[in-house]
Amino acid sequence: MQVTEVGDKTFYGNLAQEIQEETRETPLKLRLGNLAKSISKFGYIAAIVTVISYLYNSIVLANHFDMELILHSITTPSIIFSHLLKASTLAVTVIVMAVPEGLPMMITVVLSANMRRMLKDNVFVRKLVGIETAGSLNILFTDKTGTLTQGKLDVTHFASGSGTIWKRNEPQLKNTNLWKVLQTAVYYNNSATMNNNVAIGGNATDRSTLEFVSNRNVVGAHDCVQDSIMNPYDNSQQNITKIDIIPFSSESKFMATTVSGDWNATFIKGAPEKILPFCTQYYDENGNTHPFLSKSKIENILKEFAEKAIRIIAVAISDECHPESSLQSLTMKDLDSSQDSLRSNSQNDNTKNLPFQNLKFVGLIGIRDEIRKEVTNGIKEVRTAGIQTVMITGDSKLTAHAIAQEIGLVNKNSDLVITSDELNNLSDNEISNMLPHLRVIARALPSDKSRLVRIAQDKGLVVGMTGDGVNDAPALKRADVGFAMGSGTEIAKEASDIVILDNDFNSICKAICYGRTIFKSIRKFIIYQLSTCICAVSTTIIGSFIGVEAPITVIQMLWINIVMDTLAGLAFSGEKARQKYMQEPPKPRDESIINKYMRGQIAINSVYTTVLCLVFLKSSFIQNIFMSNGSAYMMTGFFTLFMFSAIFRGFCVRTHNINLFEYLSANKPFLWIMGIIGVVQIFIIYFGGTIFRTVGLDLKDTLLVGLIAFTIVPIDIIRKYYLMRKGELIGT
Repeated sequence: MQVTEVGDKTFYGNLAQEIQEETRETPLKLRLGNLAKSISKFGYIAAIVTVISYLYNSIVLANHFDMELILHSITTPSIIFSHLLKASTLAVTVIVMAVPEGLPMMITVVLSANMRRMLKDNVFVRKLVGIETAGSLNILFTDKTGTLTQGKLDVTHFASGSGTIWKRNEPQLKNTNLWKVLQTAVYYNNSATMNNNVAIGGNATDRSTLEFVSNRNVVGAHDCVQDSIMNPYDNSQQNITKIDIIPFSSESKFMATTVSGDWNATFIKGAPEKILPFCTQYYDENGNTHPFLSKSKIENILKEFAEKAIRIIAVAISDECHPESSLQSLTMKDLDSSQDSLRSNSQNDNTKNLPFQNLKFVGLIGIRDEIRKEVTNGIKEVRTAGIQTVMITGDSKLTAHAIAQEIGLVNKNSDLVITSDELNNLSDNEISNMLPHLRVIARALPSDKSRLVRIAQDKGLVVGMTGDGVNDAPALKRADVGFAMGSGTEIAKEASDIVILDNDFNSICKAICYGRTIFKSIRKFIIYQLSTCICAVSTTIIGSFIGVEAPITVIQMLWINIVMDTLAGLAFSGEKARQKYMQEPPKPRDESIINKYMRGQIAINSVYTTVLCLVFLKSSFIQNIFMSNGSAYMMTGFFTLFMFSAIFRGFCVRTHNINLFEYLSANKPFLWIMGIIGVVQIFIIYFGGTIFRTVGLDLKDTLLVGLIAFTIVPIDIIRKYYLMRKGELIGT
């Protein structure tokens, strides 16, 4: 062996470099980054206004607008520093409450909780953020074998050069000398081996063809086509040795093996378009050769097989075998030039420089990988979800088109099916323009995947990619979410975000559904948190201006912060995946995490609760009931109102439908956590004392406060009903 390159310059070295490249930000990180900037601005502005309102209350209102007393308070260091210290403490508390520090924890919790559920659906999540990204997909590039199909190739037909077609295991075929020729040509030109009547090693095509010709029910009553052709499975007669091999590659699309001994020849099998142009003779059923003058029958068979989604392997034999100039002398340059000549063979019949010529055609092997029963529904479901699916396969264009039609991927004249060669003849801009209509890439190469991912991402799409081989790793890494197959290589799994353990396309659909549900849960949490935060900050600021000093104390704010950050995050993380979310279109990558629906709910909930709190503080009716027991009793009632309204708001936010009990039983953590908040709040009311500035309320007053807080529910139902009448009641 001669070493020409090492390290990063080798194929695997270059592959390792590609896998280590940084990928772009996920849609969730991008949206949360923009949200964090907006909330930070709100928090700082709220803190400044809080300081101003507190100083206004403590200096101006407390001194009854007396300028002399106001100036005295400002110019006396002990007084002004005391006020500034309290104002600063309150401002810091407002910033802590405004900044959603519980959001990262909530996202981690909701992703982790769903990761365990997804594992039961044969979806193993390697990177948590990949779950949410799956819900944002715009386009999905998927392999065919094992994902859309069962992944088990079986030979279904064999066609001879004379145009006769046999189904698998037909006795008539096994009784011919042609069968002996086929057995030998396939057995020795194969990368798989037999072990206990099961083919192992090699690729799926080699395993299926080897199992086909290894059928033990071979009738040996007929003489062979020539005495030198021995039954390769009879060790006592076998005297054939492999000299050299050209292994199959996706570029050359054929495999060749030179043998010597009882038969000196080169066996070739591969794509029909690569082999048929060089076949000048064919074997009949008796093993005799005839000139291959007309190939119309074979061309019709090719078309017939392709229309039935049957993959076709051509088998041929060359009598040329010169050990002194064996296949090792064929460089990649020779192979490349041979393929160029193959492509232009219809225009140029000069084949004197090709490695194979004057071939004897043995026949066509038809192989089919049965479609998974659930795939058609899965493709339909993904289409309903607004996600474009593109099948990438090594099959011929006709076979790929037939499979795409069978699974419902191609159903319109505008749907495009192109080959890898056609793809490589197009510029990136041309591919970008045709991308919305692209459905199938036939005769695909691994390099096509990375290019398609890059072009789709440049177009602003969130891209998903499936793969299982070593060559798929760069595309899996580059995609926004890479789906590796459970039967794939470890390198592919390492580069992926999610591993589909059962190789099933429907498991990808489940991952998408989970991702969308998680994004909905995050949005619900944000609605709840911002509504509570805005209400607390607004009440604190406005209360100071209207003569209510510190409506919410620092300790109370910390309890509110625990509720709206930590506990609420845990409550909303338990939402189960809902199939109805698959009927919505995907969200654009650059769409703000806060949409029109959320802004409306946040505004109405926070404004109504703020008004409710301020009316409670200044209403003469309420004061007559509560102030008779002292100001501490009054402020306890206010704090209870605020917390009860937060609990009822959680039920309103949890679903965007009018029915608040929708799917409620499916999220038991929500019920438990809201119940715990209510119990703790009651405990604080009666035992909080001076720390929480609370005193025990009478039962009737507690019920009255609860009834007032409950009014947020009918208000939100009216809002939802109004949107429903306008046709704008959409998911959050």
